[in-house]
Amino acid sequence: MSTSNKYWYFRLKPADIRSHKIQQIKQVPILGYTIFTIYIELCALAVEEDEGGVIVIDKTSSERSYIGELSALIGENEKETSDAVSYLKARGLVEVWDDGKRTSIKVPLVINNIGKSSSDADRKRAALAKNEEQYLLPKEPKRKKYGVKQNVWLDDEELKELIEQCKDVAKAIDSVSIKKFYKQTFNGTDFDYCLKVIKEDKSLQKVQKG
Repeated sequence: MSTSNKYWYFRLKPADIRSHKIQQIKQVPILGYTIFTIYIELCALAVEEDEGGVIVIDKTSSERSYIGELSALIGENEKETSDAVSYLKARGLVEVWDDGKRTSIKVPLVINNIGKSSSDADRKRAALAKNEEQYLLPKEPKRKKYGVKQNVWLDDEELKELIEQCKDVAKAIDSVSIKKFYKQTFNGTDFDYCLKVIKEDKSLQKVQKG
């Protein structure tokens, strides 16, 4: 038996929230931010309904008006909910109709931005994203063994940089190789160790032009 929990989700795009109609809500004197909050709550409630973007209030289940029922569902003051719905209806941000048995509150923004998923699909998407992220991560440069004791590890870029700075790269690398062999440790990479040897031995250093 599948344990996947199906659910609806709502995508709120930046263009939606910045639209003129929605930005105007916050300009309403005194109630602007309350109306905006109630609008977002209606969006969230509409997503949860089976109708997909439409909040349905059954008149037979309560003696309260649909506004009273709606305010209870979103946890807001009934008067403020009524004012908010009136404002939102006037601007086409919600639509309300009554068939005698139930009141339906349609939220167009939700209908245009709704989708269906499940916990199982979420797990698969997360696994895919993780695989893609690992694939896109820069790969660690491959290192090769160098030195008389074959214990100095350098990648191609590191070797190239040493060649640019050193007259006798083989000698510098062999020096590090022997130091490592006799447990003369260094707090850094083998590349850093080579640079240190070159810096300390002027005979290994190339004369800088200019």
